[in-house]
Amino acid sequence: MHKLGSALSHLQRQSGMTIYEAARQADLSASYVSRVLAGERVPGWPVVHMLATIFGGRAGEFRILWESAQGVSYPSRQDVQGAAQRLQDALRGLYLAASCPEVERLGGRGLSAQVAGEALQGEVVPDWPTTSALVTRLGGHPGSIRSLWEDVHYAFLTSHNVFPSGGLPRSSLPGAATAEVLDES
Repeated sequence: MHKLGSALSHLQRQSGMTIYEAARQADLSASYVSRVLAGERVPGWPVVHMLATIFGGRAGEFRILWESAQGVSYPSRQDVQGAAQRLQDALRGLYLAASCPEVERLGGRGLSAQVAGEALQGEVVPDWPTTSALVTRLGGHPGSIRSLWEDVHYAFLTSHNVFPSGGLPRSSLPGAATAEVLDES
């Protein structure tokens, strides 16, 4: 709680904006904003986002601090089976929310009905473009499922020990040329 307040307070001071002006823009009481900045209160994410924006900051930089102040904890990495089960549960939930359409109707544009059926039954974890297409066909938003798919991908990679001994050379990482240019400036 204190770190979030400290970070917001620093941003407020850096912005030169008074607590009263920020409170007015956020449609909050000045005393509430003052307690937030002092680390005495933890507001909801929309308030943190709004204050960070009002103070000229990037709200995303405060997300982990806010989650920590809220006591949010994420489960440790799961094994492949556990991660795949969570993804399948989410896909099945979307399938149910879509009123269980016939699997044949889910096929088309980068998604075969067979793969859709196999994914819904937990027989296969499709690649991301296929998973994204399935989520879209089920009326969901792919971004809401992406982290679950990445958990499966990560669990699979770590279970197969595919990381090269000694590490990856920086030059082989995506965006390395951009990083090297930035390092030179």
